[in-house]
Amino acid sequence: MQVVTSAAGKLVVSGREAISTPSSLEQLINNGSAPAIYRLSRDLFQSLEQINAKKCWFTDVCEKKILCTRDDRFSLSISGNTASQGELPDTATYACQEYWMPTFSYLIGRVRLTELSPGELPGILFSYLQTMLLILRVRLVFIDQEGYYNSASLFDQLPTILDKLIPEFRILFTRLLTKEDKTPKASDLKQIKSLFIRRVVLPPENADLIPDDLTTPPALHRKATPSRTLVSWQRPPALMIRQSTGNIQNGDLLVAIILAMALTFSAWLWLGH
Repeated sequence: MQVVTSAAGKLVVSGREAISTPSSLEQLINNGSAPAIYRLSRDLFQSLEQINAKKCWFTDVCEKKILCTRDDRFSLSISGNTASQGELPDTATYACQEYWMPTFSYLIGRVRLTELSPGELPGILFSYLQTMLLILRVRLVFIDQEGYYNSASLFDQLPTILDKLIPEFRILFTRLLTKEDKTPKASDLKQIKSLFIRRVVLPPENADLIPDDLTTPPALHRKATPSRTLVSWQRPPALMIRQSTGNIQNGDLLVAIILAMALTFSAWLWLGH
């Protein structure tokens, strides 16, 4: 996949993906097929890296805007869905905001950046965090088989689960987001990607491999199955979802996070954003 700039100055996808007719990740999931999580992760991170190299960030992170092409690759629907580095996340942005709440719940409730406002978060970090939460959701449903994809209880737990799987992110994001210049370097983004793929995407026997050097598994999709025989890795026992009652462990913490988010957004909007 290649991201290039058109004559009109817009980022577009070129190569074989451009001549195939893609379906979306949303359609794939709705059809009952499970995406290969390593291929999905690798392709999405590569797309974000190429967008960042153009000094832009991806504004519309959601399953509908992730394309799956006939040549068994994933890509981002670029057209109209990028912004320059100088444009920071804004609730007025015309984009899917499904992953905004868990992203800020993670930063405020888990990383403890309680004074962070959306206007202070670099767009590319915003893109990375939303993308990682989406991939984590795919893993929980199709590998760990914890509930179904549209489960509200599973979705609400994403910030807590990400924190449990990668506690090092607390130090990393605190360092990045408490500096005067919060724009991450390429090395920072590489560290984020590497930690995420090792801790969330790869099984333990491959966790010591460099992600870019790992041979991509040949199968892209498989039909989802109710069987729970798949082996899960690095899943904290306390984060098992109680599907029979619909209760969420760590519920009190999640309520506090949501309340903090509501107050943050209210104050942000009151100030005229």
